[in-house]
Amino acid sequence: MKFLICGLGSIGQRHVRLLKGIDPNVEIDVYRKRKLGLLINDDLSVEHDVDLESYYNIHAIYSLEEALSNDYDAVFITNPISFHIEYAQKIANSGHNIFIEKPVGNTLKGISQLLKTIKSKRLTTFVGYQMRFHPAVIKLKDIIKNQELGRVISADTHFGEWLPGMHDYEDYRLTHMARNNQGGGAILALSHEIDYAVWLFGFPKSVYAIGNHYTNLEIDVEDSADIMLKVPSSIGDVSIRCHVDFVQSPPERFCHIVFEYGTAKWDYFENVIHVINSKNKIKESFEFPEFKRNDMFNNELKHFISCLKVGEKPIATVANGVDLLKVCLAAKDSIKTGKVVVI
Repeated sequence: MKFLICGLGSIGQRHVRLLKGIDPNVEIDVYRKRKLGLLINDDLSVEHDVDLESYYNIHAIYSLEEALSNDYDAVFITNPISFHIEYAQKIANSGHNIFIEKPVGNTLKGISQLLKTIKSKRLTTFVGYQMRFHPAVIKLKDIIKNQELGRVISADTHFGEWLPGMHDYEDYRLTHMARNNQGGGAILALSHEIDYAVWLFGFPKSVYAIGNHYTNLEIDVEDSADIMLKVPSSIGDVSIRCHVDFVQSPPERFCHIVFEYGTAKWDYFENVIHVINSKNKIKESFEFPEFKRNDMFNNELKHFISCLKVGEKPIATVANGVDLLKVCLAAKDSIKTGKVVVI
């Protein structure tokens, strides 16, 4: 197989390593604007002045038009959020399948045309919401589906991490996460929590959010947000709350679900789900000792390759990503206006 990767930062390099691990014979071209020699490892440690083309045995191209004239099984978009839609449209115009890192973008401008092009050219697309491949999230989905604890009454997803500590190798003030013009802010940058909430509980009818730039972090975007999703269900509308922030140290990440007959709470860092069945007073714990963070990325790539090779249905298409973007933008709009936003 042959792929083009647009952007060779942290996630771009991770995809290179994993694709080569899946298929040692894979051919990878990379589109680069600058020839930076920063090697970023899986643990986010870095090495400077590295010839990345030689290190990874990849071929760099410095013209996107030239790159898109080649044949690829798919093109990966791994550059800053604000470029995603522009690049996706160019790639779709050229007839290439698309893997786009989350989120799809930071605006709905250009989305309608992009979706039309994808449909008319029958392209396979995928958005990199890898939390859908976390075994704990999959287990929670099974618990919800099987109604082992009855129906969902409410839920909280939560992720907070100190922005300056996320990537020690770079000045946080210069990252896309910190800059409004690059699609930054806690809501978009940490939208995995919102995505898997929608995947687990359903698409909301409306969104209400409270958030702001509360701290002395040198950013021009929100550093914390609490988002309430009003989600329809068989027992009436339920409240699904998503908290994201750039503030907490040490980081905290969990999902807590209240059911008719019990609760389920997943702690990401403890790697365990605690389930209490209030009906029969049974307590259970589900641990995932073999899980490694790279497993999510590896499994999503294997899934995407299966979509390309055998026509498997993508678990997260660009259309799905657009729906999630609408939720995120509704949350930002709600913060500005102080009003509930109907989707």
